[in-house]
Amino acid sequence: MKAPILFAVFILAAMAAHCQMKFESGYYINNEGQRVECLIRNMEWKNTYPKSFEFRLEEASASAEVQIEGAREFGIGSTIYRRFTVNMDRSSDRTERLTENRNPEFTNETLFLKVLLVGKASLFQYEESGLLRFFYSLDQSPVQQLIYKRFIVKENAARNDTYKQQLLNELKCETVSSKEVEGLNYSSTDLMKFFVKYNQCQGASVATAAKAVKRDAFNLTIRPGVSFSSLILKNAAPNVFWGPSMEFASKPTFRLGVEFEFFGPFNKGNWSAFIEPTFQSYSSEAASGATTAKVDYRSIEIPVGIRHYIFLADRSTIFINGGLVLDYPFSSSTVDYAIHNDLAISGESGLFAGAGYKRNRYSAEFRAAFGRGVVPLYRDFTSKYNQFMLVLGYTLF
Repeated sequence: MKAPILFAVFILAAMAAHCQMKFESGYYINNEGQRVECLIRNMEWKNTYPKSFEFRLEEASASAEVQIEGAREFGIGSTIYRRFTVNMDRSSDRTERLTENRNPEFTNETLFLKVLLVGKASLFQYEESGLLRFFYSLDQSPVQQLIYKRFIVKENAARNDTYKQQLLNELKCETVSSKEVEGLNYSSTDLMKFFVKYNQCQGASVATAAKAVKRDAFNLTIRPGVSFSSLILKNAAPNVFWGPSMEFASKPTFRLGVEFEFFGPFNKGNWSAFIEPTFQSYSSEAASGATTAKVDYRSIEIPVGIRHYIFLADRSTIFINGGLVLDYPFSSSTVDYAIHNDLAISGESGLFAGAGYKRNRYSAEFRAAFGRGVVPLYRDFTSKYNQFMLVLGYTLF
């Protein structure tokens, strides 16, 4: 069982690496202000922002690397990074690392900041694993951090929300109320809405470079498919009451599932957990010597697992997933020997692994489940129920 799963994981890892090697249409602006149209390797930079980037002038040309000191700005698609030297507070937001110091602890750093919005008041973002900071500039003034910090007071977590006072003091407008500012979360979605409103109030044009993407926290997907199933049944002590070992051939059967998928508030929606109640059935006949047998197996399977998405340039994704299958057979499920006692099928859990492709609401996945037992009630019998599936999907919401 382990070897095929490890092989599948190896292939999928290679696919992921290939996708992440993709060069996409972009540009960069050098220190002399010259704009260079090129192809840039999209590393996604989800856990840490770039200190450099790799580019090619043409698809077939050799690649070169530009360090942060060599570029004022670069962009891929709608995502733009600009170089700034700023005062940055790197205080951790993780509860176990909080200190009793309420004040930010600034260090002077040169960074590529993601451009969220450009106008009379502009908004920028910096993100690493466990660190999220927003910066702003008013009337092209030097970029400053919007201050937000969690700290400890008498063993309880508290917040320094100075960013709200900064916005009240610096971004004044008759359509912006103090109550509205007090309700702002330290998030790209809330802050972008606020900066758009302020710029509109000032009659200033607004250019949104990177959209604040709020991924769905939950997906509901209908998952029909075809399963190619087989069963190996072994009896260590066949006799007049209990039949011999049998190998039931692979047969295509229909499956239908409903998947409930949940995304966590981390890694930008790359990881999810899911549960997929599914109806499956399998019928086949086999012979051993003069003995014949028929299996009639219907059950509700409940795959429970985790999934990792790898986002591609065209807003589609490939994904890998794996987990545990819980099985609940119908009471009528049996292995029916022609001249021996029948065997009642009862559920055992097993492992599965799969890989697929998704674009918009539609998806397709190849999945394999190996070696699940189906007759655990019988001491001398062992069994392996194998499945190879093509599963289609349509996400309702």
